[in-house]
Amino acid sequence: MSDPKRESHVAAVSEVLDPEGVARYVAARSHLARVVGTVIEVETFGEGKINAVFGVRGDRGSLVLKQALPWIRVLPNWALTVHRVEREAWFLESWADFNAAHVPKSYGYDDGAHTLAMEELTGYELWRTALHEGRVSAAAATGAGTMVARSAFHTSPFGRDAEAHARDVARSANPAMDQMMQDVVFDIPFTVDARNSTDPQLTRWREKVRADEAVLTRVAELRWCYGTRREALLHGDLHTGSVMVAGDQVRVIDGEFARYGPVAWDLGELWAHLVLARRSLDVRRPGESAPDLVSATWAGFTDELRAHWPERRAASLTDGWLEAWLEETRTLAVRFAGLELLRRMIGVGACEQLTMLEPDAREAVADDVLALAVHALKEGQWT
Repeated sequence: MSDPKRESHVAAVSEVLDPEGVARYVAARSHLARVVGTVIEVETFGEGKINAVFGVRGDRGSLVLKQALPWIRVLPNWALTVHRVEREAWFLESWADFNAAHVPKSYGYDDGAHTLAMEELTGYELWRTALHEGRVSAAAATGAGTMVARSAFHTSPFGRDAEAHARDVARSANPAMDQMMQDVVFDIPFTVDARNSTDPQLTRWREKVRADEAVLTRVAELRWCYGTRREALLHGDLHTGSVMVAGDQVRVIDGEFARYGPVAWDLGELWAHLVLARRSLDVRRPGESAPDLVSATWAGFTDELRAHWPERRAASLTDGWLEAWLEETRTLAVRFAGLELLRRMIGVGACEQLTMLEPDAREAVADDVLALAVHALKEGQWT
């Protein structure tokens, strides 16, 4: 039986692409055909949970084509704006001005089909995959911190004049994706909701967290901060599945949640996923030493921001003020990391770093991570 709601969603796009449709789509657009030549292969990438993503290879080159449909790819009953890929196109264009080495090249956005064509990052892999397989690079973490710092400087009043910053903030309005993020991170995990994790091993923690007034107060504070502070242009969903690495080289993808917000948000989201990767490795590969990626990220961030500081637009922002801002940002980032750890453990979606473990190890790691998450959220410190 057909689904009228789904059919009305389909009507919002000119064509729902499949591999055969992608080949026709690319061949019909000269600017894309010049990149790939004659299409030889179209691969559907399974990692994309929100959008349909295809790798297109031809006799001349390759590209990635992403299409936004009016629902979440893995949750087709969850409606979502088709304009999210347009937001990613804008993000790539904006970050390319100062972070060109850290984003794929864009080949253009198609408003009719809600598609974005971009460079295929040949030789790169998801950072999540590299970490899972034990390829742990402090230099990659430092590069990620450098990348966030460049945005923090160049898109904030540190390096942007007031008029341009105000214009960019207005341009960045992303209400549908903002609402989705607020629902998934700040609201749903702390209520009884069928979309949350139902792992019976976590029942005690779900009940404990939802009854902890100090936790709920911190969550409310962070929700207010996320919704009202407009410091710099964020990636908005920066985690090890939206970062690709090739050795020490780092590129960021999936910018559909891009928005102006607190710099600490991007750092905290990333830190939470680095912590999960480390805890999983500790169980699966006990005794292996590895660099502290959270510290490496912070070092890359602070070093890069301090290097740009002499170029700041307002001399009244003193060196001492910068150090105070960095300390405030670090504390806030740790709190956001704690919140994201809670979301990953008890909220929407499975935590792959946990589900891959044996049951006994899974329970021990869950207890460890959740205790750390609550402490980080409440105290703004890891220890």
